[in-house]
Amino acid sequence: MRWSRRTQLLVLLILVSVVGAPQISQGGRRDWIDQQGQTTSGRFVRIHEGRVVIQRGNLIEQIPLSLLAEASRDSALAEHLSQDVMAWGSEESMRGTFVRFENNEVSIRRGSQLVTIPYAELSADNKAFLVLYMSGEERLNELPAEDQTKRISPATLGIDIPTWYSLKNPQRRTWTDARGQQVDATLLGTDGVNVSLRIGSRIQYLPAAEFAPNDRGTIHTLYRQAVDDIRRQEEAARMASLQQEQRRRDLAQQQRQREMEATRRQEEAEMRRLERLAQVDDERDRQSFDRDLANTERRMRELQDEARSQSSTRPTGSFPNTPEYLRSSRHDELPPPDTVRDSLALATGAAKLLVLVLIGAALLHHLRASLGKK
Repeated sequence: MRWSRRTQLLVLLILVSVVGAPQISQGGRRDWIDQQGQTTSGRFVRIHEGRVVIQRGNLIEQIPLSLLAEASRDSALAEHLSQDVMAWGSEESMRGTFVRFENNEVSIRRGSQLVTIPYAELSADNKAFLVLYMSGEERLNELPAEDQTKRISPATLGIDIPTWYSLKNPQRRTWTDARGQQVDATLLGTDGVNVSLRIGSRIQYLPAAEFAPNDRGTIHTLYRQAVDDIRRQEEAARMASLQQEQRRRDLAQQQRQREMEATRRQEEAEMRRLERLAQVDDERDRQSFDRDLANTERRMRELQDEARSQSSTRPTGSFPNTPEYLRSSRHDELPPPDTVRDSLALATGAAKLLVLVLIGAALLHHLRASLGKK
């Protein structure tokens, strides 16, 4: 069978288009949502240089991972992992590619076989992968609550996600790519590797390397300015936080000083009160001592007066019930004067001894009271 030249060219074109077509995953078409809420519908191809490569019909579109919404980013990471053969099971004894998760079981493909593994028998890495996959599918609530936070870090996968910087003053101008094609668009932001352009009403993400050299220099300058602005903002926020913390410490120190001053004043007031009480007690003790001393002195004088009174009087006449021999007029039978003086001296000495005893008792009482207060 001979084909015409036109048919041969058509077959050759089909073969070239098939061979040259990008290799994409067998995953289904889905919506990819960025942080601005813009939706791009397409099939996941791969992750390349921090960008998700998506096929939209015959077009290839790239979205920076740092600008995807969380669910879409998790789905992209899960698609990226599922393209490789992974170790499955608690002992990682089976290797295969992920197919699906249903009825609390994971299905993996090993060669031509489809194998299911219960969720309870999965390893920690398997469960972390499922968190990404189920988050992207918006089915995260089907996993146990304690496992829903065990996410895989992109850095663990060797994927670098640069920090995205939105420009404070978006740059609208004519931009030229490396092939010389020009477009009137507004540059919204960049991470140094990718840029976001608003072309008409739609936002597109392009690699900075695809721009002409002069435009790449402009993008790099705007990127450095954005980085410096963010760093200045972060430094200002850090300084404000430090100043706020210092004010908090100063206020706390002032509060402690006020409390210490109040405590000191209370202690001084209490000391003054105790001193006043001690003075009152001392005054009472002194008055009590003075009273005891005065009573003792008065008693001593009474005893002395009584002794003098007895020594100056002589018995005259008779007293009732006086024995007959005492009523006699014979004075030679009375006691001699020396005996009377000795008796008087003895009485005086006894009185003085009593006074000394009373004074000693008063002093002892005063001493005990003073020691008790100390």
